[in-house]
Amino acid sequence: MIKRLLELIIILIGVSVLSFTFSNISSIDPAEAFTRRSIVNPSEEQINEIRHKMGYDKPMYMQYVHWFKNYNMENNFSY
Repeated sequence: MIKRLLELIIILIGVSVLSFTFSNISSIDPAEAFTRRSIVNPSEEQINEIRHKMGYDKPMYMQYVHWFKNYNMENNFSY
């Protein structure tokens, strides 16, 4: 029973890491795309400000932790 639970946790962590990695492989900078939709001709400073607010200036592991926390807060797995 405990072995299966441990395996399930490892699989869930693996799937979440893969999901995060695949969503960040894109060659499009999400902060720049977001800024260009909001502002017609954004300056590099405005893009960097949005990048900082969205957390894309942080290391990848910190982005993953932030993403994982937000995902679990938005999608409450309890009933």
